[in-house]
Amino acid sequence: MKKISAILLIIMLMNLIFADTTFATDTESDSEVDRTTTYNKDSYDMLTNDGKVELEGTERNVGVSQSGVAANVGLVNSAITPIGITTSILLTDMVQDGGLYRTDSEYSTAETGYLTVEGMVFGEYLLFDTKLYQSTEDLNPEREPTEMIKLIDNIKGTVLGWFNAVNGVASVIFLILFLQAGVKTVMNSSDDEKHIGKLMKMTQTWFVAFAFTFAVPYIVIFINRISDLLLDIFWNVRLTLENSGYSSFEVALFEDLYNKMTFSAGLKMVAYSIEYIAFIILQAIFFVKYFFRVLMAFKLILLAPVTAIRHVLVVFNNKEGNVLIDWIIQYATNIFIQPIHAVLYLVLLFTVSEIAIKAPLLGVVFIWALLRSEKIVKLLFNINNGKLLSI
Repeated sequence: MKKISAILLIIMLMNLIFADTTFATDTESDSEVDRTTTYNKDSYDMLTNDGKVELEGTERNVGVSQSGVAANVGLVNSAITPIGITTSILLTDMVQDGGLYRTDSEYSTAETGYLTVEGMVFGEYLLFDTKLYQSTEDLNPEREPTEMIKLIDNIKGTVLGWFNAVNGVASVIFLILFLQAGVKTVMNSSDDEKHIGKLMKMTQTWFVAFAFTFAVPYIVIFINRISDLLLDIFWNVRLTLENSGYSSFEVALFEDLYNKMTFSAGLKMVAYSIEYIAFIILQAIFFVKYFFRVLMAFKLILLAPVTAIRHVLVVFNNKEGNVLIDWIIQYATNIFIQPIHAVLYLVLLFTVSEIAIKAPLLGVVFIWALLRSEKIVKLLFNINNGKLLSI
C-alpha cells in the first residue's frame, strides 16, 4: 500500500510540474495542431526582422538559446529513444514471424503492427503458445511457415521426444521400485495391521504414480483447453467493448507519445521519451516473462515422470506430501496466469482506458500492476517456479 501511495504522489507532483504538457491534460495535443498553416510575406518579415511570430492568434517572441543543458538533453534523448524504438521493432518482428492467432480486433497486432501487452495476455502471439501437442503451423494454417514457426515446432517436437524417452526410463524405474516393495513385503511379512496398512499405501501410491505418467498428456491438453476457452470468452468481451466505443489505450498512447516526441523539444520531449521508453521496458519484461512461461510449461511436462518417481519415493520413505497434486497446481497456475492477466486487463480497459490515454504515466503503473498480479497468484497457491523438484 505504501508503494502505491508513493507512486500516486509522484504522479500528482509530476502532473503539477508539467501541467498541461506531459501527463493528464484536456488540452489539444501537439500532434493534433494543424501544421499545414501558410504565412504571408508580412509574417515572414516580422519573424526575420523582429523575431516575432503569431501562433493561433497569439504573438510570441522567437529567440535562440545556446543553453548547454538543452543541448545535453537533446543528445541524451537522441541516444536513448532510438534504442527503445529499435527494441520495439525487433520484438514486434519476432511475434509476427512466430505467427498470429487472434486477429479479428481492430487493435490487434495484425491490424496496427504494434506489439502490445494486450496482445500477449489475450493470446494473439503463437510464439507464446504452450500447447505442446499442437503445432504452430496447425494453429495458423493460412500463414506461410517462417523460420521462427519451424523453430517453435522443432522445439515442441524435441520436448515430446525427450518426454517419451524420460517416460520410458521412468517405467523401468517404476518396475524396480515395485520389485523392491515386493521384496520388502516378503522379508517383513507380518499380520500387524499397521504393517499391512503401510504396504497397502505403498502399493496404491505406486499405481497412482505409474498411471500419472501416462495421464500427463491428457492433463496437459485438458488444462490448455480450459485456458483457451477462457481466453476465447475474454476475447469476445474485448471485441464487444471495442464495438461499444472502447479503444486500446496502448495503441493510442504509442501513437500519441511518438507524435509528441517528434513535434516537441526540451523538457517536454524528454518527458514524452521517458514515458515511451517506460512502455517499451514493460513490454520487454512481459515478452521475457511469457517466453520463460512457455519454457517452464515445457520443463514441467518433460520432468513429469521424474516428479512421479519422486512421489513414490516420498511415500516409501514415510514422508508427508503429495508431489503429484503440487505438480498439477504448478502447471495449471503457469497456464492460467494468462487468462488471469486477460481478465485484469479487461477491468483496466473498461474502467480506466480513457484516463490512461490522458495520463500516460498512469498507464505505465497499470501495466506494472499486471506484472505484480502474477506474484500475488503464486503466493496464494504457495508456488515457487525456481524449485521444480522441491514442490
